[in-house]
Amino acid sequence: MKKDIFPALITNQFATNDWMKKIKKLIFFSLLISLILLSSAVSAAEEQITIDRAYFPFNTGEVMLFADIPEAVLNANPDTILLTINGAAAKTPRISSFCRSDIPLTFLFLVNTTKTVYASEKDRPEEIIRAFRDFYFFQGHSKIAIMTYGDAIQTVLEPTSDAEAINLAAIRIRFTSQNSNYQEALATAVDYLEKLSENDGSFKQIILLTDGKGYDHRFFSEEEMIQSLQEAEIPLFVLNTLDTNAFYGDEAKDHAESASWYATTFPELYPLATPEASGGAGVNYDLERLKRIAGATGGLAVKASEGSRSEALAKRMMDAICAKTFLSATLPDGFSANLQEPIEFSLDFFNGRTYIAGVTSSIYADARILSVQ
Repeated sequence: MKKDIFPALITNQFATNDWMKKIKKLIFFSLLISLILLSSAVSAAEEQITIDRAYFPFNTGEVMLFADIPEAVLNANPDTILLTINGAAAKTPRISSFCRSDIPLTFLFLVNTTKTVYASEKDRPEEIIRAFRDFYFFQGHSKIAIMTYGDAIQTVLEPTSDAEAINLAAIRIRFTSQNSNYQEALATAVDYLEKLSENDGSFKQIILLTDGKGYDHRFFSEEEMIQSLQEAEIPLFVLNTLDTNAFYGDEAKDHAESASWYATTFPELYPLATPEASGGAGVNYDLERLKRIAGATGGLAVKASEGSRSEALAKRMMDAICAKTFLSATLPDGFSANLQEPIEFSLDFFNGRTYIAGVTSSIYADARILSVQ
């Protein structure tokens, strides 16, 4: 009998050891996953969140925050957002985007009317405007305005959502000018939209259609254009047409001053293109300048190429606008604030009980009438 019992005991002992090994492995991997999650949370917490702008839309009981939320924070899958305003907790903070909201937008198309600018693509401006008009998030709560520039700067269409009026104004654009200056046109467009904002709280965007020629830093420098757009909180989107300057060799050096300043100041955002870096193929300084201006204002510059479809070019710009995110929340009960003084916003992100990242900022906020009537 003893001979029969011992093998069974040995077998049970081996089975028990196998289970213990499996349990130890499970514990090890659980700890490893927890450490990875904790590490990612710590990494995200080291990322700097900034609150750039805050709005209290009239008659909505809401607050809107435009904040720079690093990708590492979003990748940590925050499931709880806490927002306090002057120490009072806001309700149901949530991340949204222009696409997923009914926030009104106004698109001002700034169209170059020089004879040669659309030498092989005369229908391009009309097609781009029509593509914006037909895009789904435009419907019902956004408007289009059109301003032309060449020998003169003219507003040919005041902001409207009337599809027929938009179509008619785009069709009637004539390309007869001898000269153009997009710097002067941009300055005029910013002034126009700022005056419009006195009674219209929609978020403004400028869509510039240009060949980029004629830049003169003595009139309105690149830095001044960026500062003007940033102060007015207007992103610039650019469609750069086929007929665009490219410079070579020694000639390119005369156009590199502004590019060099940005490459030195913001090397990670604006690497300096040089003839050597591009294999001697020449540098399109007009396009590079427009990219820097658009990028610094939260916009985008795209280049038309031979055979490129207007709908596809417009979609690239519209997707960038559509994806612009903001954080909104319901104001605390009985909340009131003096907009003449800085308001303290405290924003924190959590995954379960794990703190991810946060920031506390005191900034001035604006009130807006978000109505498209």
